[in-house]
Amino acid sequence: MFFELYSRGELEDKKAYLSDINSELINAYEVVKSTPEKLIIELEYYKNNHNCPVSPRCSSLSI
Repeated sequence: MFFELYSRGELEDKKAYLSDINSELINAYEVVKSTPEKLIIELEYYKNNHNCPVSPRCSSLSI
């Protein structure tokens, strides 16, 4: 909902807070927001140094 309202400009000049009960989701958002370059480096390392089973999740990982 937030991102839709934001993309429409309906949150302009307003404060908004995002929250979720899923702490892993919030942590992932914070990492993407604050250190995307470091995340990309870590994902590239993981992709190159770990055997990835044949699955849609692994085959779609392209960094």
